[in-house]
Amino acid sequence: MFKRLMILALAMLLVIPAVSTAKDMTGKWGLGFNNYSAPIGARFWVTPKVGLDVGIGFEMDDVDVYDDEAEEWTTESATDFYFEVGVPFVMVPTERVNFYLRPGIQVALYDSLNNEYVKNSIAITFAPGVEYFLTEDLSIEASHGIAYRMDSARREDADSRSAIFTFGENFAFLGFHFYLK
Repeated sequence: MFKRLMILALAMLLVIPAVSTAKDMTGKWGLGFNNYSAPIGARFWVTPKVGLDVGIGFEMDDVDVYDDEAEEWTTESATDFYFEVGVPFVMVPTERVNFYLRPGIQVALYDSLNNEYVKNSIAITFAPGVEYFLTEDLSIEASHGIAYRMDSARREDADSRSAIFTFGENFAFLGFHFYLK
C-alpha cells in the first residue's frame, strides 16, 4: 500500500507543472504556518509555481506517573516534538488566489511519558488548498487532504500500526504567511 501511495505522489509531481502563470513570489520568504501541529514555520518560493514549507512544534506537559517501587504518584515533565515539510505546487493561479497541491511529510516524536503506546509517527500527506492574498505580503490559506501514517510501538508487547485518513480544518482555523521583502 505504501509503495502505491509513493508512486501516486511521484506521478502527481510529474504531472503538476502547470496550467498558467502564477503570481511571481520567487525568492520570497513567508513566515507563518500551514499545519497546527507544527505552527512555527516558513514558506520559500523556489519558482513562481513551486514552494517549500517547513514547520516545527512542541508540546510540554507535566504528567502524573505511578512509581511502582515507591508505590506513589510523581509528576514528571514530558515533551513531544513535531516536524513538517511540504512542497506546494501552484496549479491554478489568479490575481489574488493560488490553488495548489501540496505533498508533505510530518514526523512526531512522542515523549514516553505523554504517549504510552506510540513512540513516534511519520505521515505522508497530500493536500489541495488555496492561498488568498489579502495584500501583496499577507496571505491566508485553507487546505484539506489525505494522509498515510505509520506509528512505531513503544512497548514490546504492542505492534506498530498504520492508518489512512482524511484531514482538514474548519474555516475558523486558517493558516497564514507574511512575506518578507
